[in-house]
Amino acid sequence: MVDKVINISKMNKAEVLSALYNAAKPQGMGYLHYDPTKMSVKEAAYIIEESPTTYFDYLKGRVLKVDLNDEQLDFWAYDRDNGTAAAANALSKITGYQGVSDKEDSSTLHLNKEIQNVWD
Repeated sequence: MVDKVINISKMNKAEVLSALYNAAKPQGMGYLHYDPTKMSVKEAAYIIEESPTTYFDYLKGRVLKVDLNDEQLDFWAYDRDNGTAAAANALSKITGYQGVSDKEDSSTLHLNKEIQNVWD
């Protein structure tokens, strides 16, 4: 399997968490804790600061499955649960990347090249 990663080393982690959270869907038992309210960057910063870990499985009922600790964000599980290219589309405002639709080819190499171009 090819890794699906986005370089987030130059991104504000609170902006990343907020964008991913706001685009995520509630699933499974997450519906019991689902909060439809959008997350602000300020709230995301508070959550990151207060959390004992940077790995977020479910947050307020929304499935994330991401770890913000590293410079590389592995988004395979996020896309699996939220849809093809969901992470790239969620982060498009931060990266400037236009994103792709569910119907387009969203190979990892294509996404990584497009997103990496923002930093080149």
